[in-house]
Amino acid sequence: MKTANGAPADSLNPRVDLSPYSLVKWWLTCTVKSLIVTDASGGFGPSAGFHLGTTLDVLANNPWSHVSFSITKAHRGAEATADINKFNFSTHNLSQYSQIWLFGVERTSGALSQAELRKLAEFMDGGGGVFATGDHENLGQAMCAEVPRVRFTRRWYHPNAGPNGEPIAPDRTGAERHDTVMDTDPGAPGLQGNQSDKVPEPIRPRYYTRTTGSGFIKQVHKFPHPVLCGPDGVITYLPDHMHEGLCEVPADLGNSFTFNGYNTVEYPASGGVQEQPQVIVWATTRNTDNTDFGVLAAYDGHRAGGTGRVVVDAAWHHWFNINLIGFVNATNPAHPTYDPAVIPKWEAIKAYFRNVALWLARPVCRIACATAAG
Repeated sequence: MKTANGAPADSLNPRVDLSPYSLVKWWLTCTVKSLIVTDASGGFGPSAGFHLGTTLDVLANNPWSHVSFSITKAHRGAEATADINKFNFSTHNLSQYSQIWLFGVERTSGALSQAELRKLAEFMDGGGGVFATGDHENLGQAMCAEVPRVRFTRRWYHPNAGPNGEPIAPDRTGAERHDTVMDTDPGAPGLQGNQSDKVPEPIRPRYYTRTTGSGFIKQVHKFPHPVLCGPDGVITYLPDHMHEGLCEVPADLGNSFTFNGYNTVEYPASGGVQEQPQVIVWATTRNTDNTDFGVLAAYDGHRAGGTGRVVVDAAWHHWFNINLIGFVNATNPAHPTYDPAVIPKWEAIKAYFRNVALWLARPVCRIACATAAG
């Protein structure tokens, strides 16, 4: 199979810290406070296609007994379902949050100011987590393309390279687009599926190993990144879409930046070791020659002197109502499309949403919450 951007057949790397998921006490509880920011046509309602209402409902109806998710909804413009409109990072108290999620829709209008980038950099350097996503071409560029540890682990520029040589993102309609829509009826001519149906795209997680025991009594344990640990095992599905973006590991890991007088090192070293971002999931295009592309990338800043963790996603279509409605309907016994075979797949996708929120949490809260995942 052809691969893009160095996607390995099976990558093994032990630098994933799972200890907080077991070294906890049953009485520890916490609330993960998240700020979710979007712009343009993005929103938080329960039914509009480019809104996050279904995802918010998944977080609100969390089955874990020792964790809850508190969400503040902000919009860069004006949107009726937001808690805060005309949102500006530089004038808001970010320290009250464990993490910030960026669902960027705008291409170039309303780009973050240097003052806003400084506030985000200080938040991340202080241990705050960040999730960021856009879609094909340069959707999301305005809000995400200059954020440290986000700017180079996902492509944000199109049709030209970025100002620092950032590579061009996949386009919307060309032969090289990242189309993952699954055919719901392979026996019929043409493509029968669409992004709103109940058939998800298969994904291929990166696997890590850990060896326990010694001598002749050794066991090698194989596991995915923690955000891909589902209720029934490894999460191997996400909602499909016809033109996703691209996540990757940057070629240059030695960048530093200055925002409004504040200096930050993008990937700092701790104890002589530089923690590096990794692509943790690949998917396969359906429209070309089965090319693999990076779907998720993650950076564990907790292993780098206490900076915040980062997750980037190739497409916000993994999270928007328009791509989740088929799963919601197919798992509702009262709906005509009800299909019990879809239930475990939808539960796995929901687990991915919750796992991102837990993994990005500041260490003290994440350790307290970790019992819930077990």
